[in-house]
Amino acid sequence: MGDLNQFKRSKERITEVLSHLMHKNIKDEKTSMFIADLQNSINKLESKIEEFKRQKAS
Repeated sequence: MGDLNQFKRSKERITEVLSHLMHKNIKDEKTSMFIADLQNSINKLESKIEEFKRQKAS
């Protein structure tokens, strides 16, 4: 499993891109799909971060 800081940095970068797309006035199917993919990626990273923390705690 990767480094906790690496997971956090990846999540921060993806969150920045997501925020940028959410504030743009472009509303098309491709952008909406990309936004959904980014949100899914953030959820997966949050899950991995929690998993990593649990493994470190035990």
